[in-house]
Amino acid sequence: MNIFLIQFLKDFKANFSNFSAYIVVGSYYILSLFFAIYVGELFLVEESVMDAYFAMQPFVLAFIIPAITMRSWADEIKTGTIEILLTQPIGYRSLVLAKFLASYAFFILLVLTSFILLVFTYKFSIIDIKEVSYSYLGLLLTGAYFCSIGNTISIFNRNTIISYAISIFILFIITQFKYTSLENIN
Repeated sequence: MNIFLIQFLKDFKANFSNFSAYIVVGSYYILSLFFAIYVGELFLVEESVMDAYFAMQPFVLAFIIPAITMRSWADEIKTGTIEILLTQPIGYRSLVLAKFLASYAFFILLVLTSFILLVFTYKFSIIDIKEVSYSYLGLLLTGAYFCSIGNTISIFNRNTIISYAISIFILFIITQFKYTSLENIN
């Protein structure tokens, strides 16, 4: 378990090793606010003010999460440290789980910083806390799903840019699916 924690912390800290983490956080805010305000008309509706924010999150995450996950395995393969990593006394499951949880923890950090918008909207509008909490739960589950796809794509690529592009393409296709709700089934 100690090696699992070391691998998790190594991958989580690698997100902050250069300026890219701040670019990802800034891009997340800019894209989220743009899509929520201009496309989703965030403050122009009377009810369900935060719905515009949460409705646009899959499109935002299709661009942001590949930036988080593109380096998780591709850098290990490109630099040749994958052989050293695979010979460590950590199981394959633990290694995959540590890399997934490191990218997912960074995503959770992004979601936690979005509470600023929630507090701002709560001050100036009426929101249903129960609905917003379920929406945040859905956002966390969507983030887990997208992080797993991004990490999987990163395993099969040496180049981080190719991993990023393929992840965006696949996640964008996934966001275009329309799922039928149980209410529409007769």
